[in-house]
Amino acid sequence: MLLRVYWVCMRMHVWCNVQAIDFYADHPSNSTPPYQPLHGHNLYPNEQFKTILTSHITSILSLGAALMRCMAVALELPEDYFEQFTNPSFWVCRAIGYPPLTAEAREKNPDGVGCGAHSDYGCWTFLLADETKGALKVKSIDSKEGDEKWIDANPVEGCFVVNVGDMLMQWTNGLFRSTIHQVVHLGNNYRVSVPVFFEPAWDAKISPLQSCIDRTGGKARFGEVQYGEYLLEKVRNNF
Repeated sequence: MLLRVYWVCMRMHVWCNVQAIDFYADHPSNSTPPYQPLHGHNLYPNEQFKTILTSHITSILSLGAALMRCMAVALELPEDYFEQFTNPSFWVCRAIGYPPLTAEAREKNPDGVGCGAHSDYGCWTFLLADETKGALKVKSIDSKEGDEKWIDANPVEGCFVVNVGDMLMQWTNGLFRSTIHQVVHLGNNYRVSVPVFFEPAWDAKISPLQSCIDRTGGKARFGEVQYGEYLLEKVRNNF
């Protein structure tokens, strides 16, 4: 499976209208051979692109680690508790472009869905996007089956949109909810967004914390998962 590459109009639950380049953490574990799925080195268009992007990712990883420390304090755990699971982070960065819909695309995708409804897989998502409004939509917690409600998550200048991912929901037994969201782009502009996903280490094993189980009814809602396997299964289903 090759995913450190450019791809066009792939499928994420629905027919979609999107172009992207994927980047993943280089060799996340010395114990894992580089020929394993999702492992390897990234390909960059040029050195300037590489320098700018890697600097951005490095800054985001520091931010993600800081939020994990905040989360530990909020859950009354040692401040560095989550470092054993997230250092090194198997981060992912995706440079995404959403082209204006062509006549053919509008016929296949009249709703303008650029990326179907999904939650992110890891800990935190830090999304930097252009000024396009009305594209990123978050599913309201008031939604019911057959009556979904979506809230526009419009960009704010100088700010990131931050999503909670599946692994935080897993750790907290649902106390923190991963964010269901989608992209609907009907404009005539070429929308650009660059999310960086702060993830656990590839071989980290994630299961609900006992303190969170106690706070959410006394029963574990999730079993233990090995993050790399969880990510790989999700990616296979999407693409």
